[in-house]
Amino acid sequence: MWSAIILNCILSLTIIFIANHIWDYCKINYTSQKTKNLVEIHASKYKQIAEDMERNMVSPKEEQPQPQPQHFIQKEEKEWIHKELTEFIETL
Repeated sequence: MWSAIILNCILSLTIIFIANHIWDYCKINYTSQKTKNLVEIHASKYKQIAEDMERNMVSPKEEQPQPQPQHFIQKEEKEWIHKELTEFIETL
């Protein structure tokens, strides 16, 4: 009885091992690898941002009016935001 169980375990592990190696072989040899050039993507984005900033820069002689400060949030809005945040945190 024990020999049948041990033989069954060894046979099962062997089948799993072989199937895993076949899967890895097929995955490596029969699929195309996707590569991303992350350096080039980010470099082009930063270059585009720098070009946009240079285009939009204003010379010191042509100063634009300063934006007016925004009004403060009303007390009721603060209470509502606080209530919403506490409810959100409690649901987590």
